[in-house]
Amino acid sequence: MKVMTANIIMKDFSFYRVSSVEINSGWDLLTDTAVVKIPRDLYLASKVLRDNIKVGTEITIELGYNGVNNVEFQGFVTKIIADTPVIIHCEDAMWKLKQVSVNKVFKGISLKNLLAEIVPSFYSINAADLQLGNLLFEKTTVSKVLLFLKDEYGIYSYFRGNTLISGQIYLDNTQTVQYGFEKNIISNDLSYVTKDELKLKITAECIKNDGTKLTVSVGDEDGEENKLVYSGITSESELKKLAELDLKRLKVNGYKGSIQTFGVPFVQHGYTANLESNNYPERDGNYYTDNIGTEFSNGGFKRGVKIGGKAA
Repeated sequence: MKVMTANIIMKDFSFYRVSSVEINSGWDLLTDTAVVKIPRDLYLASKVLRDNIKVGTEITIELGYNGVNNVEFQGFVTKIIADTPVIIHCEDAMWKLKQVSVNKVFKGISLKNLLAEIVPSFYSINAADLQLGNLLFEKTTVSKVLLFLKDEYGIYSYFRGNTLISGQIYLDNTQTVQYGFEKNIISNDLSYVTKDELKLKITAECIKNDGTKLTVSVGDEDGEENKLVYSGITSESELKKLAELDLKRLKVNGYKGSIQTFGVPFVQHGYTANLESNNYPERDGNYYTDNIGTEFSNGGFKRGVKIGGKAA
């Protein structure tokens, strides 16, 4: 029999009794969040637990079955609501970057060098090799700079533990999880779309060494837009060729939508999901995972997994 187990770890103590845990994580969110609800009467070392939790307290959330837990979230307490139950709001390491100010001018800088200049040294950086050109940031914060990069250049950033990932939606060293429609998928809203039915638009950008921007669009004008950033391109014709290659790579037969699964297998966004069906084996394939919504409560331990593009 599987028994749900939790372990909430803070700087000086830990506890395992929770009313519920909700976690939202995704490469497009900038900040992963968690909400932990605990019984109001929970005590630890003869002190009411809520009196020992402060904004800024580090927190690690482990969830699992029968004491075999996985680290589901790492971050900081951002708000405590002393209600019934007590509610603890948390954000990942991006919360720290929301408090680091930036007032700088950059000339012809790359993404890697920009982040090395503004991100505190106690965080590691894994950034794509992209040229950004000239940039000016006044009276802002590191997190707002990352938001600017997302909105203006399509460069997404997120934390994996204490490492800031930027310009790389999917990493090469992630794991594969197995999902069977007749086995461990509770429900789904997936639709199978052929490449002829799929409407897709690629907007490709590249910043040249002199700071000027090249932009081209290929594909269906009314299609779902994907912003892609390239580096080292000197002409629009070259940029267009690369965009058309990526359009061909992305415009393939495949599933679109989400699945609901149990707490096991453990999964993070960017993992590869191998989807299998006894009824439609011709549709089996590997897909990236884009967003993970985790719920741990008296309703069970479940995940909503948003399926992304086809993986190799």
